Order: sequence, then structure tokens, then C-alpha cells
Amino acid sequence: MNAPLSRLSADLSMAADRRREPRYAAACEMTIRSMSGSTTTADLIDMSRHGACIKSEADWLRPGRFVAIGIGQGDMLEAVIRWTRDGSVGMEFLHPVPSDREDWHALMDCGGY
Repeated sequence: MNAPLSRLSADLSMAADRRREPRYAAACEMTIRSMSGSTTTADLIDMSRHGACIKSEADWLRPGRFVAIGIGQGDMLEAVIRWTRDGSVGMEFLHPVPSDREDWHALMDCGGY
């Protein structure tokens, strides 16, 4: 690619935030379960209807891995890990948070950023 640097810089800044909707700051303890049955707890950092960012030191949380994530005793949501960095883990839910999941929507009621 032979794009001038100024054009490349502009293209990168436009792509900085490609999220479909706002993220909501949230703080609670989550349970994460791998498809092979490993479990760990994690701290929820932020979320949207389509994904979440958590903080965990579990070394088996790696990009591409499918997991289930839950709060309290409710059903878990399935997700795929998209990235990890310094104990933070970004994941995309396989399906948007259903409208009847009041527990999850309550976490998003505090406002987006």
C-alpha cells in the first residue's frame, strides 16, 4: 500500500471507535466459564448489549475462546473473547443481551460513555 502518511493517519483516527452503541461503566463480580468447564471470577469494567470488558488474571482467557459469562444465579450469556491486554479481556456476546434480562439491563441503566 502506498498511501501517503497523512491520509493513513486520518483513516486510523476515523476507525478509533467502531462500536455500534455506547458502553456502560459497570462494576460487579462475574462468573466466567470456558466450554471445557474451567471457571473463574472476574470484575466487570464496562458493557453494552453486544459485549463486555472484564478484568481477570485467569491465563486461559485468550482471544478466540468461547466462554459463558454470568452475574448472580441467572442464565449465562455466551461470548467469544476478542482481545486480552494486561489482565483486561474484551468479549463479544454471541447474541445481544435479551430484553427480558433485567439483571443485565440494570447494569446498563447508569448511563453510557
